[in-house]
Amino acid sequence: MSYLHCHTKNCNWSQDDFWNWKWKGLLKFWQWKRRPFGYNPFSLVLEDIAEYWFPRFIRWDSHYAKEMNIPVSEFSWFAIVRSIKWNTKRVFTQTWWTYKSWENARDKAVCPKCKQKNWDID
Repeated sequence: MSYLHCHTKNCNWSQDDFWNWKWKGLLKFWQWKRRPFGYNPFSLVLEDIAEYWFPRFIRWDSHYAKEMNIPVSEFSWFAIVRSIKWNTKRVFTQTWWTYKSWENARDKAVCPKCKQKNWDID
C-alpha cells in the first residue's frame, strides 16, 4: 500500500492507498477480519462488519473523532453504515486504483486539484 499525495504548497489533495486484490483469501472468506480479498473497499467493508457486528457502544479517541467528524461515542452498527458509505465513496473518488495504474500515468499525471506535478508517496 502506498499513500499518494500532492506536495505543492497549500494543496492538500491525496487519495487512499493503492488497492490490490488477493483472491487467495477466498478460501478463508469466513475470516473477515483478515481482509480476505486484499486491500480494497470491499475487503475494508467486510473487515468493519466483522469488527462492529456485535452490538455495543464504541468510544473513539477524541482527536480521531474530531478529525473524522464523527461522534466520540457511537453504536457499533452506525460504524458499519458509515464504513459502507465511506468505502463506497472511495470507489468514485480514487484517481489511480492500483500502483500499476499510477505507474502507467506517472509521467503525464497532474494533481486533480492544483494541476501541478509535485507528487509524493508515503
